[in-house]
Amino acid sequence: MSDSHLAAAVRQLPLGRLESVFEALEKANIAELHFEIGDGRFAPLFGLDPAFVRLAKATCGLTCHAHLMVQSPERHIDAFVAAGCDIITVHAEACLHPHRVLQQVRDAGATPGIALKATTPLTMLDYLLAETGRVLLVTRDFHEDGEKPLKSAYERARILQEIIRYHQYPTTLEVKGGIGSREAATFARMGVHRIVLDGSVLFPAPGADPVQTVAAFRENTATAEHLV
Repeated sequence: MSDSHLAAAVRQLPLGRLESVFEALEKANIAELHFEIGDGRFAPLFGLDPAFVRLAKATCGLTCHAHLMVQSPERHIDAFVAAGCDIITVHAEACLHPHRVLQQVRDAGATPGIALKATTPLTMLDYLLAETGRVLLVTRDFHEDGEKPLKSAYERARILQEIIRYHQYPTTLEVKGGIGSREAATFARMGVHRIVLDGSVLFPAPGADPVQTVAAFRENTATAEHLV
């Protein structure tokens, strides 16, 4: 995984002791915190708000990335940037005018990202890739916690990375959703830059130390890279 970095999905972390969790993730060399926000309409209601970002910024030095899985995300951008978000990703499917929303994120002082659900055609990103610093492919349905990525996710990642490389777009490709070491190794081979880890990977049991689990994940992924 030399060309990939790991992010932690905050929605699935043990929320009762977040300060210590954020500090531990920083020690584990997680690249960033990936805050999942669902509105109960576009995606299941997750309930995270800007207060979690402010807590992270006060506790650790990790990059904070808000993934807004909400209808009309432009309503929430300023609040999350004010809380300290460095990156704001919105869904192409949820924006009436995605170019305008990406520019709003940039004007607010954050890096804009665009996301696609697991079965949305990649053509929906036409004319958007040049406007964004991040592209996030969700690899399974929002409602399928615990499931592995759809088989089509790997081909989608490969095709999209080829498009990004061919046009030399200044954007980072990342994936999220049910990704273990073998899946991470396969996505890395497809050219994916960043993997978002579910809380079940970081904390497989109560009290698990993310320094150890992240190190084991990286080691297992490096081994799997020779098998995929």
